[in-house]
Amino acid sequence: MMTSVRSTEDGWTSNAIEYDGLASRVAKVDSTGTTYYAWDGINVLKTEDEQGSLRQRQVHGYAPITSVGDIALMEISDAVYIPVSDQPGTIWYLLDSTASKANSYTYDAFGVGCRL
Repeated sequence: MMTSVRSTEDGWTSNAIEYDGLASRVAKVDSTGTTYYAWDGINVLKTEDEQGSLRQRQVHGYAPITSVGDIALMEISDAVYIPVSDQPGTIWYLLDSTASKANSYTYDAFGVGCRL
C-alpha cells in the first residue's frame, strides 16, 4: 500500500499518509500540516488539524448505490455547502447558504478533475 509521495520536480511537495488496519486513511502529513480523518466505517465524516480544529465535515444522505448522491451537506471552515452532482455521483459544483454557486469543478473524459 502506498504511504508517501515524493517528487524532485518544482512545485511538488512530499506527502505521508497513515492507514488503519481496515486500510482507511487516518492521517495525512503535507506542506499544510497534519490532517486527521474520522470515519463512520465507510465514509469520511470529518477532518481535523493538529489542534483538533474542524477542517471539513460531511453529512451523508441515503445512497442506494455507493457514491451516488451520498454527500448531502459539507461544512468547510465554518461555511456550509450543498454539493450538486450528476447521476453517477460526480460533484459539478457547490451551492453556498444563499443557493449561489460557490465553486465549480471540471473533469476530463476519464473523470479526472482538471482546470480550464
